[in-house]
Amino acid sequence: MKKVGLALWWWASKWFSHIGVIKYLEEHNIEIEEISGTSIGAIVWAMYAAWFDSRQLIEAANDLTYSELIDIDFGQWIIKGEKMVQKLKHYIWDISFEELKIPLKVIATNIDTGREEVFLTWSVLEAVSYSISIPGLISVKQSSKDENYYVDGWVVNNLPVSHISSETVVASSCKGVSTFQAKTTKEVFWKTFDISVFTLPKRVMLRAFTIMMRRLEDFELARHPDVILVRPNLEKIGLLDLDIVDEATKLWYQEAQRVFSWKE
Repeated sequence: MKKVGLALWWWASKWFSHIGVIKYLEEHNIEIEEISGTSIGAIVWAMYAAWFDSRQLIEAANDLTYSELIDIDFGQWIIKGEKMVQKLKHYIWDISFEELKIPLKVIATNIDTGREEVFLTWSVLEAVSYSISIPGLISVKQSSKDENYYVDGWVVNNLPVSHISSETVVASSCKGVSTFQAKTTKEVFWKTFDISVFTLPKRVMLRAFTIMMRRLEDFELARHPDVILVRPNLEKIGLLDLDIVDEATKLWYQEAQRVFSWKE
């Protein structure tokens, strides 16, 4: 096994944990020949598909702060998402899909038709801005190309293994449903903005989202039983934990090591 296609699950801050899988594949000379991903995770997939390696991704993730990523629309009490896209632009500029070193497919949902949309040409930044638009949490985005409105791809396909054409497909996901334990970073976040975007109704909504995504993932995996699944238990890692990058990537690396050792 020397080449694989990589399909990536996401959930809030857990997106950077997938770097552990990438690190394992790099160290064992397994080439990632294509990537599909959705939601906030599309930020790291785009960076890796452009020119970053796992070491550079870990460094970038460790440097992230809430102030660089969170921009509140106080009129609607949701996140605009513009800072996230600008942060990505800082790393890869306004690159097109055609310029990426690894073919990338970013998944979003057309909110008008309800259809899954796969972006693999045109602007990477704009596609990512659609895919990170979590309904009710991050502002919906209108396309400058076709004027359609798009939201997060997980609404229809949370683990897009069906869009990988490689003979061997690795799917990276995680066990456990995140809780909302109090963390120092979170408490600072709440105080910074005086009132949390994650009020009780939002928390219930996010919990429901997590359950829905697990069901969608199980359905997708049932359709593709030959997928190599890397799925560590990260339930102790909260939705907003940006300060445990090394710990999370290590857990994912160890799970990849266990899974691939068994495959060998």
